[in-house]
Amino acid sequence: MKFTNILAAFALVASGTANATIVTAQDDFNTAASGWKDGWTIFMPTDGKAAPASIANGALVFTGNHNNAAVRTLAQTMVSDIFVSFTVQYDGASLEGNDFLGLWFGNSKSTASLADTDHTKGPSIGLKANCGDTNVNTSCTTDLFVRTSGSAGPFLPGSNLQKGRSYEVSGHLYKSNDKAGSSYDRFEAWFKDMETKQVSSVFKTTGATGLSAVDTLGFRSANIDKNLVVSIDSLRVSEVPEPGSLALMGLALAGFAAARRRQRG
Repeated sequence: MKFTNILAAFALVASGTANATIVTAQDDFNTAASGWKDGWTIFMPTDGKAAPASIANGALVFTGNHNNAAVRTLAQTMVSDIFVSFTVQYDGASLEGNDFLGLWFGNSKSTASLADTDHTKGPSIGLKANCGDTNVNTSCTTDLFVRTSGSAGPFLPGSNLQKGRSYEVSGHLYKSNDKAGSSYDRFEAWFKDMETKQVSSVFKTTGATGLSAVDTLGFRSANIDKNLVVSIDSLRVSEVPEPGSLALMGLALAGFAAARRRQRG
């Protein structure tokens, strides 16, 4: 979906033509979820350690590490624009370089997707502390990433997460080619500080994902050390954005459009 199409979608929802029924799947982790084929599968480590994730206190809570820490299948397969949002918060220990929790997108009917066991060949979005730099003296404090594939960056500017504070992370995964069977190759992301209500600008990355359809979502956790707790809540997935998410995106896009005008000027 191009920039102008996103603005058109925003106008559609703002006019009241669309409504919350456009959400494909949602989970608040304390009320009945909808839009899923099954429940969350928590994969146990092979070394006998405790489960990497659990549902507690109205959130999906991560305290350990696994490539498939928590996985869930959608009730319907998505082949067009995907909008996703969730809140993330960390507590306990401080974030250290490369503490990682990413939401990945997969396809249970794709051999290539199933073979991607560490989920680095497809799109993902989430937390990777301090630009992934393990140097304790790093000057980088950027903590949120979005990628079409790979295991490095890019990162969302200004995403310096604070302990005990909740942030809403939103993403828009789409295809530059509308031809049937084409693969996702564009991923935009932005975030909102739920305490200050400040919304970031939209950050965009491009590249092949190898996915033309999505029916599975999962979280991969890595390098989460003892006493660090990362919580996920208010997960929403849709092929057309919700009114609330579009309103946030509208604010971010307004800043993006202004920046483009300044560049042209």
